[in-house]
Amino acid sequence: MTSKKRTAVFFIYRLSLISIVVLALQGFSHAQDLKFLDVEDLTRISTHVFRGEVLSNEVHWTDDHNRIYTSTKIRVDETFKGPFGQGQIVTVNQLGGEIDGMKLDYEGRPVFSVGESVLLFTSEPKPESLVVMALKQGKMKVEGNTVVRDLSGVDLTSSQTATRSPQKTAVKPQSRISLSQLRTRITRVR
Repeated sequence: MTSKKRTAVFFIYRLSLISIVVLALQGFSHAQDLKFLDVEDLTRISTHVFRGEVLSNEVHWTDDHNRIYTSTKIRVDETFKGPFGQGQIVTVNQLGGEIDGMKLDYEGRPVFSVGESVLLFTSEPKPESLVVMALKQGKMKVEGNTVVRDLSGVDLTSSQTATRSPQKTAVKPQSRISLSQLRTRITRVR
């Protein structure tokens, strides 16, 4: 094979490889589309809804060293749904985090900061191990008497579509509601 032919074959190979990667990434981006859930929907699908303060984050490998998880300890300040008592320490486990120079992250992953006051919609798939429902839709930040819902970075689809294909919902990336209004909406549904 001549040098020109080798260069052309290599160019076509690289172009094909780039095309495959681009197509794969496009498919992956659609995998992050979520159905928009309002507070009432989140309450219905959650077994535990509570407000609390983030005490710690601990990142660790699974036993087989294939995945990274973050365990977040939270002190419960108020329970809206579920059996938690005020002052109880609970653990939220989720896929993702950074350890040993390796990082596992994905769009929509709720991230917790130590000292942060949060309102969480969770379920308990295993005893004493909570997960946040609907990715970051199930985590809200509490700032005094205001609750901030941050949905930036996540594509949401409407649950009220007339066609079989979901429609994108125009959702503000960040919205605010008073804690008392949110408390009322949650307690009406639970």
